[in-house]
Amino acid sequence: MMISQSGTNKGFTLLEVLVGIVIFSIAFTVLIKIQSENISGIYNSIKKTKALNFFNESYYNIKKENPEFTIHQESKDTVFGLKEIDYTVLDKKTGKPILKLRVYEE
Repeated sequence: MMISQSGTNKGFTLLEVLVGIVIFSIAFTVLIKIQSENISGIYNSIKKTKALNFFNESYYNIKKENPEFTIHQESKDTVFGLKEIDYTVLDKKTGKPILKLRVYEE
């Protein structure tokens, strides 16, 4: 008994399916990495915004306790008669600088 084929073969071979899965996996991995970096960037932006708000509250003597940040201050006189003050807002947990600001005062 002979089996005859009528028409054309339709469908995908196993190799084509595997190649498609590999391409999809690589693309999906790249997208996950990009999304992870975006989330990390958003977290850092939020932390810097909070640090800037804390600095403004401290600089303008708005007394508000913040358990998340602390401020380190260094000052020196310039040749122009101004006082140069460097403020560094530090993360209390890690001690790492979050924000650096330079202010000039008379």
